[in-house]
Amino acid sequence: MTWVQSQKTTLKTIRNQLSFLRSALDEAVTDGVLQINPVSLVTASRYQSDKSESESSYVVDPLSPAEVDALLSAAGNKQWENLFRFAIQTGLRSSELCALRWRDIDFVGKTEHVQNASVVGVIKGTKTKAGTRKVELTEEALAALANQKLFTFMKDETIFEDPKSNKPWACADAIRKKAWMPTLRKAGIRYRNPSQTRHTFATNHISRGANLFWLATQMGHKGPEMLFRNYVSLPERI
Repeated sequence: MTWVQSQKTTLKTIRNQLSFLRSALDEAVTDGVLQINPVSLVTASRYQSDKSESESSYVVDPLSPAEVDALLSAAGNKQWENLFRFAIQTGLRSSELCALRWRDIDFVGKTEHVQNASVVGVIKGTKTKAGTRKVELTEEALAALANQKLFTFMKDETIFEDPKSNKPWACADAIRKKAWMPTLRKAGIRYRNPSQTRHTFATNHISRGANLFWLATQMGHKGPEMLFRNYVSLPERI
């Protein structure tokens, strides 16, 4: 398993890659091409006990209010703008945004039921029990949904689609490459990954004095420990 040991990505990314490979080889076994699946007993954590360099050096780098305005103004497509606005207002992971369906939205109760994530194009349940949750929707989040209705509501399936293919976003990396990166370049914003919309959501609420137990629940954490770990080093933002 030299390949696993040589990876510089996070364990989560390696697990996703192994999951995709494992599924493909399972089909090969079913079709009689292979007798056994050589990846069936491989786990990333077994071969990578320490944090990878990229994981240990990950930096929480939320967008400033001015950058948020610039991002939304520079979005080259209305569906991109709706997606970015909703992400910043709800703190959902990109994989959860890919899997979110119209039936998950309670417009009367102003909540969304997060229960799935799209991993390498495959819809799965959330990774943890805490990940399955109800998220309160702000007026701005509801406005983003109202604007998005024009594009996907009548299909009654996933909310956010790639406007070039008119199909659901395949995965978080597809959003990053096709929508996020071009918009950052156009807006003149320093690059950081799309996960920073989630951190922007968190820091915005913390700066307003939000209850950390409530915030942890909204973000799919078991408790506020993760919030302390991620944001204690950002006193100027909190």
